[in-house]
Amino acid sequence: MIGVRKIYFIVIGLIAVLFAIFVLPWLLVFVGSKLTPNPILPEVKYGRFPFVLEYSLNGNAVLIEDVLVVEFDGFGTNAAQGKYRRWDRWLDSNRDVHDILLTERENNHTVYFGLRRASLILMGEIHPPNNIDDFFTLFSVSREGDSARQFMLTRETLLERYGVEIIKWEISPPINNNLIDR
Repeated sequence: MIGVRKIYFIVIGLIAVLFAIFVLPWLLVFVGSKLTPNPILPEVKYGRFPFVLEYSLNGNAVLIEDVLVVEFDGFGTNAAQGKYRRWDRWLDSNRDVHDILLTERENNHTVYFGLRRASLILMGEIHPPNNIDDFFTLFSVSREGDSARQFMLTRETLLERYGVEIIKWEISPPINNNLIDR
């Protein structure tokens, strides 16, 4: 017959093993991310970048002239990249707009001209690309109920599936924030 004391040690041992397998790794990642130093502070924490976006939607020309505003928003942490600088972005015409809506379908499907990459390039977070197309991302969001799925798009897919063609994209040059290779 197994004694109460033996059962107690078996239960405690199982709890310790489960803790070591499921909790300890995440606890170590969390503590490690809190102990690593923050990246350097940017010298320039706020920027305004006038831009022109012209595109065709089913043959109709659409012209957007606005200003992309980018502001340093502190530091973030995630398990994939550790600590990083967070940048908030919005359009001068509407602070609630972070990416430009190109078209919206009746089946809860929207297509955006994404400005996140542009904001990182413009504030000196990553090297400016040689090709102007690499300043932005094109993506679609499909919503069903409470869930949403995001898909990256190429210019060709954008034209074939959604009838949208990017005609012109011009934006002021990036600032020198001395963040790269430091």
